[in-house]
Amino acid sequence: FFLKVPVVGTDVGGIPELIKNNETGLLVPPNNPQKLAESVNKLLENKQNANQLANSGYKFIKNNMTWDIILPKYIEFYENLLKN
Repeated sequence: FFLKVPVVGTDVGGIPELIKNNETGLLVPPNNPQKLAESVNKLLENKQNANQLANSGYKFIKNNMTWDIILPKYIEFYENLLKN
């Protein structure tokens, strides 16, 4: 995301929290190389869509996932954990 390139990921684990399909990147089903290849080709064939996804992904990460935003949440989590 920080390199401002479009992202393709599989729909597993925490990845869908970062990649919103057709908003911040493309999600494909796990263990489906055909869909993965199709998604990459889709981005290569449509530069405008690829640029839009790349910019949206960058903005999402910049606004939600920087250390300035995440670090206080981690500190609060561990402080609460230690209290209990």
